[in-house]
Amino acid sequence: MEQYLQYETGEPISRGQYIVNGLARGELLNKLDCGCVIIQDQTAGAYIVFCAKHEAALDLYEALKLIKDWCEADPNEVPDELVKLIADKSDRAIAKAEGKGS
Repeated sequence: MEQYLQYETGEPISRGQYIVNGLARGELLNKLDCGCVIIQDQTAGAYIVFCAKHEAALDLYEALKLIKDWCEADPNEVPDELVKLIADKSDRAIAKAEGKGS
């Protein structure tokens, strides 16, 4: 999961506290059904705080690229290391999308 930082101290904080901090300096422009929020911060401009699934999008994309490459390869030539890498990246991406890991 993304690590959110307190803007004054640089200390890690929760996603919820990060949103509260942004709203203290600005206003909520939109809250999407997925959980993403768009904040218009008076000091930093507008930004999106992504939900867990959208935060995981890049990891899911990278995992799917590996799976695609694997599927296109000769199955007899796929090294065990690639199978393990695909499984590891997929597990991390799925956990992130479900809000359970980074």
